[in-house]
Amino acid sequence: MGETKIALLVHSRVLAQKYGGDVTTNLLKLKRLSGGENKMANLKEHAGWGFGSGIVTYAVMCRYYKRPFDFGEMLVCAVVATVTGLVPDVVEPALDPNHRSFAHSVTAGSGIVGLAMSSCGVENKNWDEWYKILGAAATAGYISHLVLDGCTPRGLPLLSK
Repeated sequence: MGETKIALLVHSRVLAQKYGGDVTTNLLKLKRLSGGENKMANLKEHAGWGFGSGIVTYAVMCRYYKRPFDFGEMLVCAVVATVTGLVPDVVEPALDPNHRSFAHSVTAGSGIVGLAMSSCGVENKNWDEWYKILGAAATAGYISHLVLDGCTPRGLPLLSK
């Protein structure tokens, strides 16, 4: 989370305590005042969040599988998640704020998460643990993109435009 986002969240909580209203409403007001209301995440932000989601996913999956943490594997997962975090904008380039269609939809995200959950669990004996971890990291990268885009005023479409 960037410094600006943290500051906005803290200020919105202070406003909620002091003047009433909920945190979300105050956060939206502060975003408007700061000029960030219509800001879409850019390539650098999507890549950064993808990278971070790959690291976190690797750590969680290592614990899930009781596997020793390996720095090289973690970097591979971070890079994979970074790449998949950029996929929605490769498929549907962000030429304008209305570019979001199926690759940016709640339906696509739900399908990818469902596939990952059925493929990356301990119950799946067909895949090696490492491939399951990579699959989970790739999914986390893709979902990080959808979460960032979903936090904009335009949100995400359910299915398509």
